[in-house]
Amino acid sequence: MGVDFITCVVCSYNFPDCGNYARCAKCESHFCSQCMKKYTILDEDDDSGEESTCPFCTLEMVEPETLLAFALKQLKVTQEQLEESYRAAHKKGKKAKKKS
Repeated sequence: MGVDFITCVVCSYNFPDCGNYARCAKCESHFCSQCMKKYTILDEDDDSGEESTCPFCTLEMVEPETLLAFALKQLKVTQEQLEESYRAAHKKGKKAKKKS
């Protein structure tokens, strides 16, 4: 029976599965002992009633359409302009392949 190594999702430190670490019960992310001190990571058998502050569980998920709209606004480009640019680039790519 060998020792498996786990990578901390925060700092990317590799540590043995027999060491001191935490695994978030909700998203199953693994944290080394240093990073688990920074966050409140609740294991499956924790019944303290404390809320998890796992940095991955507490992130709000963003719908792709919302993210695209935000990116277009940041770039000051309309969806129509982006589509036109895509089509022009796509045509150039097809012409280049035909010449090859």
